[in-house]
Amino acid sequence: MKLPRYCRLKSLKNGRRGYFFEPPTWARNEGCPVTAEALGEDYATALNRTKNILLPAFDSWRSGGLTDMVPASPVPGTFDWLVGVFKANHRWREIDFKTQRLYDQGLALFEVGS
Repeated sequence: MKLPRYCRLKSLKNGRRGYFFEPPTWARNEGCPVTAEALGEDYATALNRTKNILLPAFDSWRSGGLTDMVPASPVPGTFDWLVGVFKANHRWREIDFKTQRLYDQGLALFEVGS
């Protein structure tokens, strides 16, 4: 299992293994507000907190807030990306509003990001 940046696996006193988020030393020395923290023993929980909270906060601090201005975009080739391409096409605007709403409801059932 690949871990995100600055996340690592350590052996605990009870013999189990736990996940920890540890920003680099240079960031701590420069006053980074994101501190090291224990993430628990569950991989999914640790991955979720690291990817959705800790890394975005670290990247925001490192870029001076510039990364906050860039909306998260779907990965090219995914279903969400294809829906975005479909809605960006000029023909989407030609579809009646009520029909667009019905399409949106149907497409929302398959969205990954929701």
